[in-house]
Amino acid sequence: MKNIVLFGFMGTGKSLIGKILSQKLNYPLIEMDQEIENNEGLTISKIFEEKGESYFRSLELELSEKISNSSSKIISTGGGIILNDKNIINLSKNSLCVCLNANPSTIFNRICNDKNRPLLDSDDNHIEEKFERILKLLNDRKLLYQKIPFQIDTDDLDPDLISDMIITEYKK
Repeated sequence: MKNIVLFGFMGTGKSLIGKILSQKLNYPLIEMDQEIENNEGLTISKIFEEKGESYFRSLELELSEKISNSSSKIISTGGGIILNDKNIINLSKNSLCVCLNANPSTIFNRICNDKNRPLLDSDDNHIEEKFERILKLLNDRKLLYQKIPFQIDTDDLDPDLISDMIITEYKK
């Protein structure tokens, strides 16, 4: 059986939906960011801080190549994985690719207190700055996310329903 790969901006529900899909299909869940953290022995924030974003992106590419030949897995990607077309090509092999979307205010509400978002790292007193960064990153990546064929807006949908929609598409 093929994989299900979840793409989308941070805070769109990839981890939550991935866990639900993993339970419903009895497939292992690969959280790419978690896998990288485990392999490096550092958090994503520390990798960005100590080794830089380009180093992190190279780790994403290595991992996308490694898991591209797997099957019957749920793969939850990091939000910036779409910045390198090779990742999309690798992860599209033998997979249903799904892009989870949400509007900027939903994303902000879901992640505003999360300290593990290096691209949004800012002083807690600058809430507006964090929201502006979300808007900018979403705008910069919009066309890349739109390349993923199966799109689901997660703003007002129950996660269980979202997972059922994905499973229906997966079984076609």
